[in-house]
Amino acid sequence: MKKNLYPITSLLFLFLGIAMTLDAQEPIFSFLPMHPFGLNAPPGSSTYVKLVDIDHDDILEAFVSLSGPGPGKVHYYENDNDNIKPHFVFREADPFGLSYGSRRPWQFVDIDGDGLQELFMSSFDADSPVHMIDITEDAVGVPDLSSAPVVNPYGITLPVSIPNGDILEAVNPTFVDIDNDGDYDVFLGGWFPNSLADEKLFYMENNDPSENGTAPRFDSVETNPFGFDFPLTEKVILFTFADLDNDSDFDMYMSTVPGNDVFYFENKGTAASPDFSGGVASNIPAPFSPPGGSFLDICGDGDLELINGSLGAGIDYYENMETYGGCITVDTKREENIPSAIILAPNPVKDELRLFIRSEVFVEKAALQIFDPVGQLVFTERLDAMGRESSVTLDISQLSPGLYFLTIGLGEQSLVRKFVKR
Repeated sequence: MKKNLYPITSLLFLFLGIAMTLDAQEPIFSFLPMHPFGLNAPPGSSTYVKLVDIDHDDILEAFVSLSGPGPGKVHYYENDNDNIKPHFVFREADPFGLSYGSRRPWQFVDIDGDGLQELFMSSFDADSPVHMIDITEDAVGVPDLSSAPVVNPYGITLPVSIPNGDILEAVNPTFVDIDNDGDYDVFLGGWFPNSLADEKLFYMENNDPSENGTAPRFDSVETNPFGFDFPLTEKVILFTFADLDNDSDFDMYMSTVPGNDVFYFENKGTAASPDFSGGVASNIPAPFSPPGGSFLDICGDGDLELINGSLGAGIDYYENMETYGGCITVDTKREENIPSAIILAPNPVKDELRLFIRSEVFVEKAALQIFDPVGQLVFTERLDAMGRESSVTLDISQLSPGLYFLTIGLGEQSLVRKFVKR
């Protein structure tokens, strides 16, 4: 294998037409084994991944918080492509003067409607009220995150446990215009320092008198609004909102720490009148944890994929399988011996899957793996002396019917194909 690598990241797009019937009310995400779009983290790292257009170019950049032994770091990645085909390039640690202590970036939001993002932080510390950094810019538009944080801004009040008066700790604020009135409301998650299962979802409506989102003012705390009903817990509660079923209102994922239980709540109301009654729609196993990541529409196919931060598992990517015939975007380094064509046939397949590889240069060996939709390795094989053109027939009769991802490893590269086993 040649050692010289081109300093380019290749975005490989695979277009597949797969006819399958799924429940349109609940998105189905499949783990895709890859380093998503250039983002990376050391093995075992606990991460948050937050995407934001920090420089006003209509392209999302990435802030990745790393936690582990010693001081944590916030890594900044610039997107040198676009939001449909993102390619993130590491630029610096602790960017733009950011000083955060034990807190981590949790959500960027233009809370006061001035065209500049504010940064809200989160922490697992005991004494951890809401911290907001008011982001400014210099004369040429470079963001400045060095200002001292504002504590509990705009009338935010920390919830109190009714049984014994404990104040919410490990607070993480999540802002969303849940009632479609043009300003951001806030949901507060966290935990109470006691042995009671009194952790709940806390909500404060933004009663902005300006009616244009420029003068935020939060009302008193409400508990479990809009019909929310979920299992009682003594864990830290985290959550995030997104329109996951494309019906123009916000649905919610909730996760708990430790344990990382993940629950999905469908909004059965409207954009202006949310209704989350009916309980938990599903319970999803770890490490899928949307509150620690960010949703975006990869490929522009109309559904939201997840770049997922996690506790101890680095950074993962989950493809939204709700829309078929879309693309899988695979981030790789470009090398002289990357194959120019990799074809699977037939697809869908019953028992024998044929793999055809054509390369402009000689390929000595490759590692082949097959993963199921939740990331479980179900098949592996080593391919030697492949040459410039080769074909391999794989016996996959032992696999259960369903969707699979086939990866071909060439050194540091990982190319992916999606197929269906009948």
